[in-house]
Amino acid sequence: MSAPASSFAAPPALSYTAECPIIAVNRLKATLKAGGTACGTMLAEFRNASTVQMLQNAGFDFVFIDNEHGPLTNETIADLSRFAKTIGLTPIVRVPDHQYTYVSQSLDAGAQGIMFPRVYSLAEAKKCVDMTLYPPQGLRGNALNRGHTTFQGGVDLVSAMKAHNEQTFIIIQAETKECVEDIEAIAALPGVDCILVGPNDLSISLGVPGQYNHELMQKAINRVFKACKDNNKIAALHINDMALMKFWVGKGVRLVSTQSDIECFVKGATLAAQALKDTFKQ
Repeated sequence: MSAPASSFAAPPALSYTAECPIIAVNRLKATLKAGGTACGTMLAEFRNASTVQMLQNAGFDFVFIDNEHGPLTNETIADLSRFAKTIGLTPIVRVPDHQYTYVSQSLDAGAQGIMFPRVYSLAEAKKCVDMTLYPPQGLRGNALNRGHTTFQGGVDLVSAMKAHNEQTFIIIQAETKECVEDIEAIAALPGVDCILVGPNDLSISLGVPGQYNHELMQKAINRVFKACKDNNKIAALHINDMALMKFWVGKGVRLVSTQSDIECFVKGATLAAQALKDTFKQ
């Protein structure tokens, strides 16, 4: 009896932009620009690059490398980002704060996008964009021959900066009451690609912690996603409740994230342990 055919699909080869041969195409951004959808998860604790391979094998399109709530060093972020990019899993780093060094070091290391938590205002969102993009769109300092160029140089500097700006994915997290109150202006801001609702912190900020179906939450999330639609920005959501996820996908969400490496491991291990224990009950 022959073994069943494998469903494993090899990841696509890394491709580079037509504008600059050392800047890799951001597959996530290309997919969304073409009208597609994307699914991902958080990586917060497991620091070995093999974890990134497992997530790609599982079928995720991108990974949020969580430097806000994870104990990750610059070296770890660099290793995870570069490996993820080469196997077709777009690496997005969630920085711990709106500080230039967190942004520039992550991008120079090879991340293809930045997610900014705890944004309270248009002014803060503008600062985030400025730190992420090269001139003339932003204020980021330039260094070639780093991870984001696969350690290559020798190209036209203007073309390299333009291509990198176009391939970098900027996510603003809407997880504060103040951000929602300013969301129309934030969504209209050039450079912002995506606004991701973080229901946990947003519910806390609105005074209804953990009540994701609360009227205040529904009203706030609807307002965020309407602002995205009105300004042609990607509406995104990170949530573990699949019923709520499905509901909001029906409202126009095109980028979704759920769980984390920790939760995936614990849930899988729990099922395995329970299955073993159940064998003794038969």
